[in-house]
Amino acid sequence: TPTAGGLLFLPVGLAVGLAHAWPLASAPAAAAAGQKALLMATSLATLACGLIGLADDSLIITRKSNKGLAPKTKLLLQMATSLVFCVAILCSNPSVVANAMTNALIGSVIPALGPLYCIAGVLLISGESNAVNLTDGIDGLAAGVFALAAVGLAGGLVRA
Repeated sequence: TPTAGGLLFLPVGLAVGLAHAWPLASAPAAAAAGQKALLMATSLATLACGLIGLADDSLIITRKSNKGLAPKTKLLLQMATSLVFCVAILCSNPSVVANAMTNALIGSVIPALGPLYCIAGVLLISGESNAVNLTDGIDGLAAGVFALAAVGLAGGLVRA
């Protein structure tokens, strides 16, 4: 993506995600309890990661070089965002940790992680964010890679 390309993709992604998930989280069923809190936590974590990217791109523009945030600073901000997100999930829905989870995309049972949930979440979210940045930096075509992944995710949602 171009510098500050997230300004285009992030609002669209959040709008589509919220438009799809909000009615599901508003359902009167007991299964929807706490879903709005999870949805908001997910949206805020996504926005926070976008703001980290914006800060990085802003420094690139103002410095007129390809040096944005220091890599350690960026990683620490991503990890802090991920940790806050995982703690928010634990506080709003403790059953995520207490019970086994079912993966909606492949239908397998994932064992309860207990306290390792936050560690796994921080590594997964920070790793995913950096993997996308690496892919985008190699060929500038992260949108194409995302489109392929989105087709697979959409197929899993249709099946669920």
